[in-house]
Amino acid sequence: MNKIILLFTNLLITGTLFCTDSIQDPITDERTRNFPRQQIKLEKMPARHNLWVFLIAGQSNMAGRGFVEPRDTIPDTRILTITENKEWILAKEPLHSYEPNLTGLDCGLSFGRELIKYIPDSVSIALIPCAVGGSSIQQWLGDSLHRKVQLFSNFKNNVDFVEQYGTVKGMLWHQGESDASTGLIPGYMQNLEKLISEFRGTVHNNGLPFLIGELGSFAQPERQSRWDSINNIIHIVANSDENTFIIGTDDLLTKGDSIHFNSEGQRSMGWRFARMFAGYYMDGRYTYKHKTNGRICTVEKYLHIPSPNPNTATTARIQYIGQGLIRRERRANISSSDWTDTHRMRNSSDNGLTWSPWQLIFDKAPEQNGFVQSGGPSQDGSGPLDPASGMLIKPVFQRIIRGDPEEAMSAVWSGDRRFADHGFYQLSADNGASWDQGHLLKYEPGPDFDKEDWGNPKYFRTNEMYIGGICVHSNGTVIIAATVPVPYRDKEDEKIPVLFPNTYREGCVAGAMSFVGKWDPVLKDYSWRTSNSIFLPRKVSTRGLVELDLSELKDGRLLLIMRGSNAGMDSLECPGRKWISVSNDGGITWSKITDLRYDTGEQFYSPATFAETLRSTATGKLYCFLNINAYPPVGNGPRYPLQVAEIDEENICLKKGTVTIIDDRNPELDSSHLQLSNFGLLEDRKNHMIELYLTRIGERGGGIKVWDADTYRYIFRFFNDQE
Repeated sequence: MNKIILLFTNLLITGTLFCTDSIQDPITDERTRNFPRQQIKLEKMPARHNLWVFLIAGQSNMAGRGFVEPRDTIPDTRILTITENKEWILAKEPLHSYEPNLTGLDCGLSFGRELIKYIPDSVSIALIPCAVGGSSIQQWLGDSLHRKVQLFSNFKNNVDFVEQYGTVKGMLWHQGESDASTGLIPGYMQNLEKLISEFRGTVHNNGLPFLIGELGSFAQPERQSRWDSINNIIHIVANSDENTFIIGTDDLLTKGDSIHFNSEGQRSMGWRFARMFAGYYMDGRYTYKHKTNGRICTVEKYLHIPSPNPNTATTARIQYIGQGLIRRERRANISSSDWTDTHRMRNSSDNGLTWSPWQLIFDKAPEQNGFVQSGGPSQDGSGPLDPASGMLIKPVFQRIIRGDPEEAMSAVWSGDRRFADHGFYQLSADNGASWDQGHLLKYEPGPDFDKEDWGNPKYFRTNEMYIGGICVHSNGTVIIAATVPVPYRDKEDEKIPVLFPNTYREGCVAGAMSFVGKWDPVLKDYSWRTSNSIFLPRKVSTRGLVELDLSELKDGRLLLIMRGSNAGMDSLECPGRKWISVSNDGGITWSKITDLRYDTGEQFYSPATFAETLRSTATGKLYCFLNINAYPPVGNGPRYPLQVAEIDEENICLKKGTVTIIDDRNPELDSSHLQLSNFGLLEDRKNHMIELYLTRIGERGGGIKVWDADTYRYIFRFFNDQE
C-alpha cells in the first residue's frame, strides 16, 4: 500500500489521494482480465472553479463494450470520476458500472487525456458516467427503469451531486441504435431535440455544449440503412443548434459483432470529442461560422471534418456524378506525404441534403506481386459531358509503386524512384453509373497496361506522365493536359540539382503537353493528336512543370496554368511564380511560357502549389484560386495565404483589385508549417455557390504533427457587376 502512495507522491496537483483495497470480483473471463483491482480515492477535491464536469450518456456504445488494456487503467491526477456510491476517485477504465456483466472500455478516459492538453494546468476534469446499454430515447424522456437504472433520475442525481464540486461544461452523447426501427425513426428528431433541451434544463445552461457521436458504419446492410437515417437526423439537429456538434465515426471499426466499436474506435471517439470541444470552446479554432465580405465575393468557413486520430488528417473530395444533382463524397485518411488509406465514399441524390451509408472502397490500396496501385482505371470520380460523344469523359491518374508505398514516397526525394506514373481516360455512357475499362494515353510507342502484370518493365518506363486538367472545348474536341518528360540537354543547366518530377527520364525535364481528342463515331472512341511540348530550364524550375490547370477562355483560346518550383535555388535569383501558356488553335500549339502577372504588369510571388480555375455560372467570369506570397517563397512554402482573383481573359492576367484572401495563417493558432493548398472546388448546381474543401495541413505543427489537421468547407458567393 505504501508503495502505491509513494508512486503518486509527485502527482498530487489537484488534491490529496489515498488508495483503498476495494478489490473487484475475481477475474472470471477475458473481458475483465485488465480491469483495475483497486481504486484511488481523493481526500481533498480541487477548488470548485477548477473542476470541469462532463456528463457521459447514451446506450451501450457510450457505456463501453471495448476491451480494456493496461494502458486504459493508468490514472491521471487531473482526470476524476465517481463511483456508484458517489465517491470521488481517479478515473480508470471502465468508467461505467451499471452493467457489470457487459461493461468494457468506453471513450471517457481518452477524452479526458486529450482535453487536458488544451485547458489550464490548474483545471481538472470530472467524467460522470450515465450511459446504460440498450436504452432508447423514449426511455430517457420517460425516466424509465432500465437494467435497474432510473435513467433520467440517475442523470439528475449525478448532476445534483457533481454541481456541488464543479461546473458542468459539456455532455457527450452516443445513442440511437435502439431507435433505429421504421416505427421509431420518424419521431427521433423531435425526441432528440426535446431530450437535449431537458438535459440543458437540468444543468441550468441552455447553451450547454452537446457533443454527439455518429452511429457506426459497420452494421449489416438492412440495419445500417436505419442507422444512417439516425445519423442524418442528428446532423440536421446539430445544424440547427449552434452548441450541438457531431463527431464522425465512419472510419471506425467494430469489435466483431457489427454493433459495438472496438477498443481503438472507443479511444478515437474520445479523442475526437475532446478535439471538438477544445476547438470550439478553448482555442476558438472552430469558431468560423461567420461570413467575410471580400472584394469580389463573400466567404464562409465551416469545420467539415476534424482530425480523426492523432497525427492523422482526413482528405475530402466532393464531385457531381453525371449531369444531375447526385453528389459523391470520398474521404481518405492521410498520415504521410502523397499517400492515403481507408478510402470510403457516400452518395447524395438530393444535392447533399441527405447521404447514403458510407461504403468502404478499400482499407489498403490493391497489391499484386509486390506492386501497389494507386488510382488507375478503377479510380472513383467523374468528368464533363462531351456533346460530341454523348458520354462523360474523365482523366485518370495511375501510380504503380514497387514495395512499401510510404517508403517509396519518401525515397523519391533522395533520387530513388520506385514508382511509375501513367494517364488514362475513361468513358461513361450511363451518366456516371459505370465506366469503361480505361484507355492509356500515349505520346510514344509502348505497351498498354496489363492487369495481370502491373510491374512490366517496358510499361513501367514508357509513356510516363502526371495527368492534368481536362477541357471539353466549344469546337467539339476534348483536351487533356499532362506533365511528360521533355528532352533538354544543356551542360550548365544539367549541373543544377533537381527533384521529382524532373527525374522522370535521363536527359529530360518535366514539361507539359496536351492530348487533343476528336470523337470518331465509327470507332466509338477518340482519335488523339499530341501538341508540342513546352518546358522550363532547370535553373528556372528544379521540379519542372506539374499540376496543370486547363481552361477555355471566352474567345476560345486555351489557358494552361502550371506549378513550378525553386527548391534548392536562391529564392531571390529564382523567385517562385505561377507559369502560363496559351493555345490559339485548340491545344495543338502552345505558346512560350511566361509568368502569370497582375493587370498592372506587376509580378507576384507564388510557392510550389497548384492553381485551379473555375468559371462561375452566376457571374460568367473566370476565377483563379491560388497561393500568393508577399515575399519570395522557398520551394513549397509558405503555402499561405490562399486567395482568389478574377482573370482578365483578354490580356490573360489577374485583376489585382479583385484579389481576395480566402484563408490565412493565424499566428496565435497556426504553426508556420501551415499549408493552405491541395484543395478541391465544386459549383453547386442549384444555387451556383462555389464550394472549396481544404485540409489545413500543418496547422498544429511540423514533423509528425503536420498531419494533425482538420478539413474545412468554404462557401463563396461571387458578386455581379451591379453589386
